[in-house]
Amino acid sequence: MPNRFTATLLFAAIPAILASGPGLAQAPAGYQQPPKAILDVMRIPATPSPLLSPTRDRLLLVSMEDYPSIARVATPYLKLAGERIEPGNHSKHDTPGGYGIAPAVRSLTLVRVADGATTEIQLPPGGYAQRPLWSADGRHFAFTRVTPSTVELWIGDGATGALRQAPSVKVNQMFGGELTWMPDQKTLLVKTIPAGLGAPPAKPVVPPGPSIQEAGAGKGQSSTYETRDTLGSLHDEQLFEYYGTSQLMLVDAATGTATALGEP
Repeated sequence: MPNRFTATLLFAAIPAILASGPGLAQAPAGYQQPPKAILDVMRIPATPSPLLSPTRDRLLLVSMEDYPSIARVATPYLKLAGERIEPGNHSKHDTPGGYGIAPAVRSLTLVRVADGATTEIQLPPGGYAQRPLWSADGRHFAFTRVTPSTVELWIGDGATGALRQAPSVKVNQMFGGELTWMPDQKTLLVKTIPAGLGAPPAKPVVPPGPSIQEAGAGKGQSSTYETRDTLGSLHDEQLFEYYGTSQLMLVDAATGTATALGEP
């Protein structure tokens, strides 16, 4: 039986063996796939989780996507003071608990609790939907849909499952909490991208000044999570303000009509 020293020599010799001649097999290009049997198991839809309406007469069965695509994982994003934002659409490149890819809804089914009658909700094609939010009276639910260029707002009828998009609304997910039902349960308060926001601040070719960092006096420890992705330059500060600025909108759940509330 080879001992530890023999194994070490063997692994050390592998690079030289692989480089010794052109006749040896080369590593295949691209992403490697497991056998079909394993892929079939991985691609079985996850068991849906119930999302009961506050009135307890209906529920949504929410099936989530277990494995995001490489395209989603590779989407460029900015790291700004603990917030991870995709510049192409102002969507969160993060999970609610921090790190990872934002969860996506695979399918939605509306269930009437009294008799178990179900309605498959036809989600719009392209992009991906996110977890819905019931109104307190159970008459509507709302969710965001992320596309490469924007984050849309969609509102569903709690009785029929019919969906309506608020067409003029571009949601800003920078700080989370972008959807809130107002007390009348007929209106949504939404954080949106201000109209006429323009292009993001360009990174200066020449730094405006030296990089200056300060550390407070005294001893202590700091959490690496709370201080992750700190703003390191004036340009970072400008990006933080640009992507963090939102226009509050009141959106009518019945019509999708949006009305600006105050200034950005």
